[in-house]
Amino acid sequence: MLLIHDGNAANFKELHSPLNVSETKLQILRTIKDRPKDLTSIAKEVGTTEQNAHYHLRALIDAGIVEVVHGERKLYTVATDAFGYVIRQGRPYRGRTTPQMIEHFFAPLAEDGRLRTNIVVGAPDPHGVFMQRARDGHYVGVLGLFLGQFFSFEDFPVMVDTDVRAERLIGENLILLGGPAANTATWELLDQKKIFFNVDNPWAIRGKHDIYADDNYGLVAKFRNPYNEKNWVILLAGVRAVGTKAAVIALTNYWEQILANYRENREYYWIVQGFDRNADGHVDVIQVKEYGEIPEGTK
Repeated sequence: MLLIHDGNAANFKELHSPLNVSETKLQILRTIKDRPKDLTSIAKEVGTTEQNAHYHLRALIDAGIVEVVHGERKLYTVATDAFGYVIRQGRPYRGRTTPQMIEHFFAPLAEDGRLRTNIVVGAPDPHGVFMQRARDGHYVGVLGLFLGQFFSFEDFPVMVDTDVRAERLIGENLILLGGPAANTATWELLDQKKIFFNVDNPWAIRGKHDIYADDNYGLVAKFRNPYNEKNWVILLAGVRAVGTKAAVIALTNYWEQILANYRENREYYWIVQGFDRNADGHVDVIQVKEYGEIPEGTK
């Protein structure tokens, strides 16, 4: 890609570090192109949180596109009149690029633009220790639409939990949809890992700082598979089906916010609460209540 300025091709240098160009980064550059601005002003004009704006500014600074001006307060300004980038090689271009946060979160469950994992939903018939019917399996449609923005699929990736056990796939890379009552794969993996869910009465998600027992609490987590430490599990689960919906909304609608602090190869979790903002009886927004790295040996 060449950018033309005053009839002459600009001289480009290689970026200081790899940069995934997102709409948020472009909005930030538009905001500060005329004059330096502080973090609060940038976040307000872009319409995002200061935490998210700082994350993108840090990436732009590392790439050499933005610089900091120190005075009475820290200001951010563009460091170059123009920049260009080359779409990365070694992968067919499908009209989009994958944000680095998404790549890090889904590695190694996805490689080279292909999802290499099974998405596991609970069976719709009574099954498992709790003889529950899964009522959240249809949320896989929203998850699939989200993943389809970034990855292609080799084989049909969705299967029910009973097939995972029957085909002895419990030690593979897995994306689990549903809590331990509705999804027996979730139950087995969390029972081995000894994290997150209390299955006594009442059911609850157990965080590092509190216990979350209301139906609208959900959990997004990534951890090593206890049956094979080389593989990973991504979990979207709730105290009830509405909590699983909150977890799916958190990842698919708020991924820039919740993945801002995630780094590759970390066991990490987010506990979220879903709310019905437009009063139509359905969860449509979430708040993050707790997040952090998963402590080793959690009991």
